[in-house]
Parts: sequence; C-alpha cells; structure tokens
Amino acid sequence: MGDSVREPEVLAAGDESRRLHERWETLPHRVRRTAVTALGLALLAAATGYALAVRPGPPHAPPRARAPYPAQAVSVSFSRISDVSPDEGTFTIELLASTTSPVSVERVTQGYEALDLTSASPHPVEVTAYSPKKLILRARIISCRGLPIDAGMPFLEVTLRNTRAVQDFSVIPGERYAHELTRVFRTVCGPSSRPSAPAP
Repeated sequence: MGDSVREPEVLAAGDESRRLHERWETLPHRVRRTAVTALGLALLAAATGYALAVRPGPPHAPPRARAPYPAQAVSVSFSRISDVSPDEGTFTIELLASTTSPVSVERVTQGYEALDLTSASPHPVEVTAYSPKKLILRARIISCRGLPIDAGMPFLEVTLRNTRAVQDFSVIPGERYAHELTRVFRTVCGPSSRPSAPAP
C-alpha cells in the first residue's frame, strides 16, 4: 500500500488588514494635511468649550453696606458759650458735631423749661463724614425761677437723621459746659433778679 496523499498544510497568514499607520501612510499628502487640520480644529474647539464651562463667573459686587444708626456715627462736643447778655437773658451755645457717616442734625433741645433754645445755624445742619461742623444755638432765659443756681450735669437732646433712621441722641456736654452754664445762670439770675424774668 502506497503512501497516502497528505493534505498540504496551510500556514495562517495573520490579519491581512493593514494597520492604522500603514493606512495613514498610503493616504495622499493633501488628504492627510486636511485630516490633521480638522483634528486640530476639533481639539481646539473642545478645549475652548471646556475652558468656558469651568471658568468662574464674574465676581459679585459686594453688597452695599447700610448706613449705621445716626447715634452710632455722631459725636457732639461742647465748644463754648459766648455773647452773654444779662439784660436780655440771652447767650449763644456753640457745639461741634462730627460723624463717620453723613447725617443731618434736625434740632437740639434741652431739659430746662425756663430756657428757650433755638438753632442759629441753617436748618437742618448737614454734617459730612470726617468734616466736623459747628452747631450754633441761641439760648434765652424765660424765667429765673425755673433755673437752678448750679446747672449740675445738664444734657442736650439732639435729633439726628440719615438714610437709615431718625434718632434722638442724648448728649452730656461735660463739666466745662455745666460750669459755663452755671456762670451764665448766676450772671443773669443773681439774687436780686431771681424772683423775676429778665427784661424782654
């Protein structure tokens, strides 16, 4: 019996599809250049879109601070008493108002019923921040019977206004104001004049 005929062995040739770079190399130069340009534009568009998406928005403007209450911003101090007229029972009180926030001084009053107090300054007095302004008050003694010989520790009531509120602000001008006010009371309402009011 002769040798049987054997089937020829077939060796696998592997994947005959070309690899990507091989395919790329076979493309015409113009096609490759166009593809590279398109890919670059696509990447640039993607990067730009990502940057816009993650970019923080414009910073918010800080909220506008509210003005403080007038009494928290204003300081009123005593300057002097002048223009004392014993015959008329009148005198002038000068104060100095300062503030850290714009405010208007609407009026100034005091606690003695026998003493009339009016503003000689333009009304109301506008006081700007860090720019002290004088407050000129004209005082007139109505009756000596309603005034003490010693002023003690007198106070003034100041009405203030700003964009936030209207407030009454009690001011104790201090010992110097008390001493000068006492001196005026004693000058105008001495022992001989205390029973009656000063001449109008």
